[in-house]
Amino acid sequence: NETIDINLNGAFYFARACARHMIGRRAGAMVNISSVSGRLGFAFRTPYAASKWGMIGLSHSLAAELGRHGIRVNAVLPGPTEGERIINVMQAQAETRSISYERVEKGFLSQLPLGFMPTAARE
Repeated sequence: NETIDINLNGAFYFARACARHMIGRRAGAMVNISSVSGRLGFAFRTPYAASKWGMIGLSHSLAAELGRHGIRVNAVLPGPTEGERIINVMQAQAETRSISYERVEKGFLSQLPLGFMPTAARE
């Protein structure tokens, strides 16, 4: 519930509040953050994947509803970034599925267009 509330419901309520003002101006743009999980889904990450799939549907629906008012709605679907968080996700996958971390990582990377996870940009 917490994941759906934060990732999807929060975006819906925020969009609803902003749309009122954008409709009055007959202009605006909304950019929602989804994830590649919104296209692929990942085992044992169901709430997260469902929230990101929902974000894609929300974005499409809002675009259909608000486009006639001059409001653009898009969703960005970033992939994973190398780091502790994704390592923990893959380790949990390996443990839950009783397979090696390396096998999970190989399968995970094979789904990514780049074939690798970029590192976070640092200043």
